Amino acid sequence: MAKVTTLSFTESGNAWQTFWDYNPDFAFSLKDSYFTTKNGKLWKHYDSSTVNNRGTFYGTNYESNITLIFNSDVSVSKNFKTISYDGTDGWEMDSFVSDTQGFNLDSAEAFIDTSIPVKSYSEGAYLERGVQYRAGFNKKENKYHSNLRNNSAIIRPEEVRNGASMSGIKGDVAIVKLSTDSSTQLGGQKRLFLVASEYSLSAF
Repeated sequence: MAKVTTLSFTESGNAWQTFWDYNPDFAFSLKDSYFTTKNGKLWKHYDSSTVNNRGTFYGTNYESNITLIFNSDVSVSKNFKTISYDGTDGWEMDSFVSDTQGFNLDSAEAFIDTSIPVKSYSEGAYLERGVQYRAGFNKKENKYHSNLRNNSAIIRPEEVRNGASMSGIKGDVAIVKLSTDSSTQLGGQKRLFLVASEYSLSAF
């Protein structure tokens, strides 16, 4: 069965702004409330009287995700070193991918850097000999941050280290995908105000 995507339109911004995974039979608004029908049942959306119902449609909970492009100093070669965000716990980084920086002439494979995914603050927590560690985002001064670990498989010419043995993602531009995790206050509010990456100039 093909995946169906529902688009929502904002009249105030005069734009299509959000993609949804749910597939209603019919949708309508009444007295500032949004309703849809599915399989003969009526559903009220954005119902604040129901606790932890965000991302839940017709009894199924869906993750929320956002894709961002880091494009500052676009003509400058960079080494993206970190990923950080200002918001609440429950967000994880699915991917951090650079633009193409050339090709391997022997195999025609593109030189693209990728990062190892970063778990959320809660899901990345683990105990070792009674000490709490974090394998994902860490929290400092009310912001969540993590170093980026390279996951690139293709060795570039004259590259001494590659993959997880090095930190950072090389590129001019990066595409980043963040999503809500599968256990932290499921269906609860997940805020995301700002996403950033610290980078340095690269000599590659």
